[in-house]
Amino acid sequence: MNRLGRYPVLVLHTKGRVTGKIRKTPLIYMNSENGYVCVGSFGGSPKHPDWVINLQNDSEVVVEICGEKILATGEFVSGSKRTILWEQLVNFYPGFGYYQSVTFRCIPVVNFLPKTKHE
Repeated sequence: MNRLGRYPVLVLHTKGRVTGKIRKTPLIYMNSENGYVCVGSFGGSPKHPDWVINLQNDSEVVVEICGEKILATGEFVSGSKRTILWEQLVNFYPGFGYYQSVTFRCIPVVNFLPKTKHE
């Protein structure tokens, strides 16, 4: 899965915080100047998606794009940098704005910073 309609999709590989098993989650992403930005919207659910909670426990992940696996570190974006990225993300995929409007939680924005290719 490389696209959802016109939107690019990556597959995020995180380590389950309870089981330690690798969990794979397809996510719409936007390129950033130094990585790939994703949103923990969970469709506007009142709780964070599991991948966000797993990332809080272990920030080392694999990002898979078009079959290429890249070791990366997930960094939660905050402050003015988040505000700027959030506006760009909503312009890129308007659904993110809707999801924020139907939940009370602040939807996380995560920048995945590549380290190396992973076999």
